[in-house]
Amino acid sequence: TANRLATFAGGKFGISDGHISHNIAFWNDTVWQPLASSSGEGVDSTVLSLLVVGDSLFVGGNFTHAGGLPASHIALWRISQQQWYPVIDAKGTNGVNGGVAALDWYDTALWVGGGFTSAGAVHATKIASLRNNVWDSVGSGIAGSNSFVNSIAHEWRIYSYPPPAQIFAGGYFAIAGGGMVNN
Repeated sequence: TANRLATFAGGKFGISDGHISHNIAFWNDTVWQPLASSSGEGVDSTVLSLLVVGDSLFVGGNFTHAGGLPASHIALWRISQQQWYPVIDAKGTNGVNGGVAALDWYDTALWVGGGFTSAGAVHATKIASLRNNVWDSVGSGIAGSNSFVNSIAHEWRIYSYPPPAQIFAGGYFAIAGGGMVNN
């Protein structure tokens, strides 16, 4: 159920505890089980990131399908419903156009990092946010030869209201927001 603690694992594997799992599984206190729904199970390629927000498990990676449904590098598993959903924006565009290696939830938005150049129909280089089903670029993004964002974190200050929106990105890149940086 949604109120129960759950452990999820993602990566590149096909079997967990004897069950076909297609790159993602959950621990049911006894054995590892696949994330299977009426539409299908697992994802069709490597899982690189997982994020639980309430009853939602966001999954990022190099896949194009989740549970048999088109899901461009990012998908949603509703824990209580045991059902896969693609992450679709308000314009009906599915996911991002490259791998997703980092996920974070901050200030009612899903923050996504990876190796993409667009999120939905928005030009977003390696980092983007999704709030109210609308994708947004994060400044001019992340750049550099073979650049990739593989971690995102946020800062939250309890002593200031509203808390400042500070998002940190790590990975392999030389330029962030138009300025020279070192990863």
